[in-house]
Amino acid sequence: MNSHSLVKKRKILMYLFFWILYFIGVVNVAQLNDFSLSNLVKNLVMFVIDCSVFFLTTEWFVPKLIINGKNYFLWLKYLLPIIFLSFTHYFLDYWFVAPLFPESHDLKYALPLYFVNVFWTAGISLGVGFTHHFYENQLKIKELELLKNKTELKLLLYKMNPHFLFNTLNNIYAHSITNSEETPSMILRLSRLMRHIIDNDSEYVSLKSELDFIKDYVVLEKMRHGPEIRINFEVHGNPEGLFIPKMLLIPFVENCFKHASADNIKDFYIHITIRIEEDKLTLFCENSTTQRGHENLENPKSGGFGLSAVRRKLELLYPPDDFLFHLKQESGRFTVQLQLPLKSRKFFVA
Repeated sequence: MNSHSLVKKRKILMYLFFWILYFIGVVNVAQLNDFSLSNLVKNLVMFVIDCSVFFLTTEWFVPKLIINGKNYFLWLKYLLPIIFLSFTHYFLDYWFVAPLFPESHDLKYALPLYFVNVFWTAGISLGVGFTHHFYENQLKIKELELLKNKTELKLLLYKMNPHFLFNTLNNIYAHSITNSEETPSMILRLSRLMRHIIDNDSEYVSLKSELDFIKDYVVLEKMRHGPEIRINFEVHGNPEGLFIPKMLLIPFVENCFKHASADNIKDFYIHITIRIEEDKLTLFCENSTTQRGHENLENPKSGGFGLSAVRRKLELLYPPDDFLFHLKQESGRFTVQLQLPLKSRKFFVA
């Protein structure tokens, strides 16, 4: 249900609730005290007047007041028809109802009572109108916040994809100038990576396709680095029927290899482990590094994407208590631990 339908539904329910209370508390009680035709006609006249006051207040005055703020001329334009309706109520009784039922109508104190009734209805109507617009405004704020988050997520993804593809193309270019026999295989894997990015336009993709994407990327990096670094990549658990935000994991894997390029370390290693347990995913990345490499990794201004942007994406996607994200720098090694919930297929069907 979109926000417009939700606002309309809530408005109808609020108005319906008001009129149910109105009939129970005003018309019905008055009718029970004097169950006669004259009292019924009198209550119908009062109902027409109160309806006019209610819709004048909720549909015209409150929206105008919210838009214009404090406006004494607007209040005057509102009070004049309210006073007019009070006199209208009196004259309808005086000219039409009283002549029909002269024995049951005493208009001696009617005018002050009609003023009290109309202003009482106006006060309740103001409360209903402001309550409705308060909820409508809250819904709009939430909708704008959601739109802002989605826009920011798209910007982060658009920033990530060119950076990732640029690095991969550099890898293939380095192999092509040496006439490597692995170049065709690398191009094939790159085409699969690009298909994953282009064809999957939704925010969430299947976990299996995302893991295949990471595997292809790891293979490309193995071809690039050769035996210079030790790479261990493991996936435990069943990804079938589970979904994850698109391109969420690849920056962590990519940053491991960024260390390998930035740091001049002998016997460089990378360990990447992904565990899937029911609807939870845990990613653990560990690689040898220097302090300089770690500083470059954390700083998005150094030319890379930066883990700060990935952290921001996590904050946009999940409530603070729903994910775990730890970075740790020790002597000679850098580790990343990420734990987050996965979506099942029924989440998208509902």
